[in-house]
Amino acid sequence: MFAKPIVVFAVFMGFFTSLTLTGIITLIRQGYGDQFFGQWTQLWLLAYPVAVVCIVIYRPIANYLTQRFLEISETQSYD
Repeated sequence: MFAKPIVVFAVFMGFFTSLTLTGIITLIRQGYGDQFFGQWTQLWLLAYPVAVVCIVIYRPIANYLTQRFLEISETQSYD
């Protein structure tokens, strides 16, 4: 179905992305207090699987758009 490197990449990237985003959002919304780690963990457990699935789904689209963008920027003249 999916190549092993794509899934492994999605697992690692999803972990770091969801951990960072949920941590920052939790900190901004409620500040650092007694409930911080509990709320952060709760949000992260929801966000992590969603992030992994989104990375697997959107990776080919992002790769395609990146290639197209770079092709267009390379063909433009700066004269």
